[in-house]
Amino acid sequence: MSDRPETRRSFLAPAILAGALLFGALELAQRPGPGADHAASRPSTPTSGAPAADSRAAADSPITSATSLPSSRAYSPEESRALMRLEPGFVAELVCAEPLIQAPVAVTFDSDGRLWVVEMRGYMPDNDATGEREPSGRITILTDQDHDGFYETARVFMDKLVLPRGVLPLRVTRTSTTALVLAPPNLFIAHDDNNDGVCDRTVSVMNDLGGVENPEHAPNGLLRGLDNWIEFSQHDKAFRVRGDAIETRSVPHHGQWGISKDDLGRVFYVPNSDALRADFLPKHYFARNRQQSREGVIYELVQPDPTVWPIRPTVGVNRGYMKGILRPDGRLATHTAACGPLIYREHAFGSEFVGNAFVCEPAAYLVKRHTLEDQNGVLVAHHATPGREFLASLDERFRPVNSCVGPDGSLYLADMYRGVIQHKTYLTPYLKDYIKEHDLESPLNCGRIWRIRRATHEVAPRPAPVKLSELLTPGVASYLESPEGWWRDAAQAELVERADALAADEARRVFEHSTIALARLHALWTLEGISFNAKASAGGGAKTDTPGLLDADITRACADTDPNIRAAGLRLLAERAKPASPDAPATSDVLARLDAMSADPSPVVRRQAALSLPLLNLDKAALVERLARLIQSDSGDRLMRVSVVNSAAGAELELLGNLFASSSFGSSPASARVVGALAECLVKRNDATRRQVVALAADLALRDDERCVPILKSIAAAQNLRDKQPRTIKLDAEPAHWREALSRAGRYTPLLEASDAYLTWKGRVNEPIVRELTESERKLFDRGRSLYTICAGCHGNEGQGVAGSIPPLIGSARVLGRPETLAKIVLHGLEGPLDTGEPTNAAMPASPVKSDEDIAGVLTFVRRSWGNAAPPVSPDLVREVRKAHQGRALPWTRKELDEK
Repeated sequence: MSDRPETRRSFLAPAILAGALLFGALELAQRPGPGADHAASRPSTPTSGAPAADSRAAADSPITSATSLPSSRAYSPEESRALMRLEPGFVAELVCAEPLIQAPVAVTFDSDGRLWVVEMRGYMPDNDATGEREPSGRITILTDQDHDGFYETARVFMDKLVLPRGVLPLRVTRTSTTALVLAPPNLFIAHDDNNDGVCDRTVSVMNDLGGVENPEHAPNGLLRGLDNWIEFSQHDKAFRVRGDAIETRSVPHHGQWGISKDDLGRVFYVPNSDALRADFLPKHYFARNRQQSREGVIYELVQPDPTVWPIRPTVGVNRGYMKGILRPDGRLATHTAACGPLIYREHAFGSEFVGNAFVCEPAAYLVKRHTLEDQNGVLVAHHATPGREFLASLDERFRPVNSCVGPDGSLYLADMYRGVIQHKTYLTPYLKDYIKEHDLESPLNCGRIWRIRRATHEVAPRPAPVKLSELLTPGVASYLESPEGWWRDAAQAELVERADALAADEARRVFEHSTIALARLHALWTLEGISFNAKASAGGGAKTDTPGLLDADITRACADTDPNIRAAGLRLLAERAKPASPDAPATSDVLARLDAMSADPSPVVRRQAALSLPLLNLDKAALVERLARLIQSDSGDRLMRVSVVNSAAGAELELLGNLFASSSFGSSPASARVVGALAECLVKRNDATRRQVVALAADLALRDDERCVPILKSIAAAQNLRDKQPRTIKLDAEPAHWREALSRAGRYTPLLEASDAYLTWKGRVNEPIVRELTESERKLFDRGRSLYTICAGCHGNEGQGVAGSIPPLIGSARVLGRPETLAKIVLHGLEGPLDTGEPTNAAMPASPVKSDEDIAGVLTFVRRSWGNAAPPVSPDLVREVRKAHQGRALPWTRKELDEK
């Protein structure tokens, strides 16, 4: 196969240049420094009601004739808006544009209605990212002083940042402002001490965040959750702020660019090739059982159909040369740069839009809308308007990369307005050529923010925004009962930040007396947040007079008529009752209440009971008894199965024994899935329980008990028996009954024999000899361990990968197989479809680790870590592979690697 990209199809009008997700870069010759007010002139045409920017689109002809397509040049905001096509009944309005802002990648409003913008000006100034690490990024605060909807004044809050990625205003008062700023490698708490709109001082609370080497795979988001924890997309920690410090907790590492939540606090993500993913349960619980697969509950694909419908050809996508990326007419077929998800929780668009999901797709110049259906806690998304998009543009530089909702209920889009949004890490020769041919590297000084609103909801002049910072506490608390999600969130955040007795009293008033369930839910979590923040003013101690959540509030929540509030109450009960010492059990009254709620009529509450049980420090027998009771009555509930298996971490074998005491458990398809999930955890553990679960399977097979099947299937899955190079699992000793089962297990013998070939233990003839590393190889391993931090942003700190997009390195046939193949992948990259357990078109770029010695070190490290036991890789081998394929420009495909 030639290493040259195949010839591109020719279109009269150039398409886009995009790919994996991000955005572009800007460089200003002159720009205002911190504190400089920058006023912009308004557009020469009105900002609302423009016929070309409303819903009158080419609705009946999904793609415009190529002869009528606009050129690839940069358009003015007015011209670009005229090229937009929206869903009927909506209009687009310009909120702000260059020169006030450039390259916006994230937008959010503070509690006083000011619009904060993250400007990633330094991103990809050209195909080679020349000067990308210059400190040109900034955080800007926009204000609409005359309330006409156009934000004409910009204040530079922070500048001289390298590729900033996020901002979250924490507190606005009459005299000061505090915000979180994500500017790699730091997460700053930034203080404006005199409210002049300029940061006066910062405190770094994290200093190891990525985003410079590979901006597409690094933490971003800064979403304040319903439970007051702040979530990243693409990071293994969540955190909350108290004073100038943070408290962190571990979470699974997933997401890509952007993050959102629904009314119940469930979190949503969009890795670039997927349409939409979500956590159906609080994801922090799933950091405590690393061996567990999430079985479609955490980071679940809620929209399996990634189809998109651009209204013009998109030939310039990063892998446009690959079969299936483009339709025959040159339009992108499926998502390749999905980002910036938003769950719409307002009513300004109409009741039918409440709970809808909006997803940006800058590679196709569009914004997609999904409807969401809740099927007993499992979310399913549907295309809202199959065959057409909520918003699509004919302007190939229109790059919606993120979104937010404003206080008015409108949808605000961050339009990076760049020719180049694909980072050099992933940039293919095909796209590099396209960029050059169509002069897409410039200009770099553009960027727009758009407001999408109902055409019938125009308000001009607009009323002055309500400033929560200036309201008395009762007035703030009244917004907890707002039907609009933005206002409930803002009121909760404001009261939590005030964290005084009056804030607690007013939140409690809403919690006790409101007839609106969502208001009570927000009020409950507001009380919890006040308790946490009040400890800062109390010196961090647990004073009894500290305002906030009371035991009586938890009792009331546990008895609420709404199951989501009861579940939240149960969660708070267990978290508050968690003993300080791991040897001290919870009190009997707490356990009695949890036991009672384990029989709640709502599955929402019963699932929470399962998730909360491990917090109470029960002895193993007591924990297993309660988990068994929960799963026996709810084995058909996917979310309950996952919750129970998660909470059984370290007690899976005992739970299996308890469940098998019933001769019928494990025979039905639902209960067999429970058995298989528990066995999967045991097989992944590198301790005696791995041998014991293999012995259990042998014992069941000897008794002709069909419940051995899900266990044997879990063993086979861990051995990768379907791969060309299965993985051998090492046990600490020969499992009981195994030889006997092999000789007389009857109908289960084929399953036993298949796994037996890849089971070993000390003294067995087939035990592989894993030699010790030599001194030089050990140094290579250590070198690779330190360099692996560059890879961990995608592959995970423990090689676990990311479900649906990045395959795990643990037990991978490619990692453990021929080192020449692995070296090819690291040197040149690998493009999809990849085998991740789910269909995906993800691509792995060539590694940023470049020298032969460094590559050999990383490969040696991953082949000898996390239970992997393959031979080391020498620098000479890497050098030979590099020389043999010198000049190759494209990533390898699975087919090529399998052939060679």
